[in-house]
Amino acid sequence: MPRELIRDLPPIAIRPSKVLRDRLEKAAKANGRSLNQELLRRLEHSLDGGAPEESASQALREAIADSRDVVEQSRPGSVKPDLLAAVMTGASRWMEKQKVKVEPERFAEFVALLYGYYEGRESIDETEFDRFMKLLA
Repeated sequence: MPRELIRDLPPIAIRPSKVLRDRLEKAAKANGRSLNQELLRRLEHSLDGGAPEESASQALREAIADSRDVVEQSRPGSVKPDLLAAVMTGASRWMEKQKVKVEPERFAEFVALLYGYYEGRESIDETEFDRFMKLLA
């Protein structure tokens, strides 16, 4: 589409959450794009069936990174790295095994909830963990 016609199109307003906006801004900066360019590229790829770089494992890695950020922001200086790793690993393995796809932002929030739940416990009960993960799916 010629540039002058694009300028004439009315803009589309969206209101992403802070976590999602931060992720998009990070991705845009890493890719040398404006936020608008990054959004358009991602939308085009999603409508075209997804780009190879947008694989499930890439999305899962992003979700895991977001999870760490969400938990650390909610508990500055008091995160137990071993517990956080166990919760994130358990959740990501469960998702891969069940072939469940979840938005990274939702996954991050869910991991933060699981972390909070297991924070005062001695260990992670696998049956209980499985029930929680089914709620996510």
